Amino acid sequence: CRVGGVMLISHGLRAAVGGGGPTFIDVAGTIVNSASSVSANLPSGIAAGDLLVMFVSIATATGNTITTPSGWTQFLAQVTGPRTGAYYKVADGSEGATQSVTLSSGGNTASFNVLLIRGQGLTYTVGAFAASDTTSPITNAGITPTSSGLLLGFWGIRANGTSPITVTGGPSGMSLANVASGYTGNDAMTNAVYYQDWAATATGTREITTSGSIDSSRSLLLQIQ
Repeated sequence: CRVGGVMLISHGLRAAVGGGGPTFIDVAGTIVNSASSVSANLPSGIAAGDLLVMFVSIATATGNTITTPSGWTQFLAQVTGPRTGAYYKVADGSEGATQSVTLSSGGNTASFNVLLIRGQGLTYTVGAFAASDTTSPITNAGITPTSSGLLLGFWGIRANGTSPITVTGGPSGMSLANVASGYTGNDAMTNAVYYQDWAATATGTREITTSGSIDSSRSLLLQIQ
């Protein structure tokens, strides 16, 4: 269904071994330049039944697509502006240290964050990717979850030039998981993820503040119940 212009989606996720509420455990980031086959780092300590959530952002407006990795499912993909995707996988415990991700072109900077979630529930609420902000603050489109859960906020930011965007302030009530950034070539990418371990029906928007010249951005809120 669509509420206030935001798509709310319920999707089955197999419950983690041991049950309990969804909790952020760990994260691994990766940033590469000019690669069409990327070995994205995975968090350590993955166990069977854990949930992995991957956020990908590529410094391209046209011509580069993300192939959903084998064994993963797409939450959402944004095909205009900086190419951006969100994917998930319920772990079987044999994942290893990296995940291969294929891009249709190798000429752009790409940044990845993969989060390890434990004790996840059975549904999620995901908003649409927010329209591109070119100035700070960068604000996500809001969501209205039906129940409490783990709130994730993702920002993929393409710099207007060779210096990556620096995150200077996080969203209210959320903690920093990781910022994947640092490549200093043309159209440098910054991939920032924040979390709130037990957000009670976390309605509304979230925003981050940044420094540096922004070319374009995409951001997303996701809650796992």
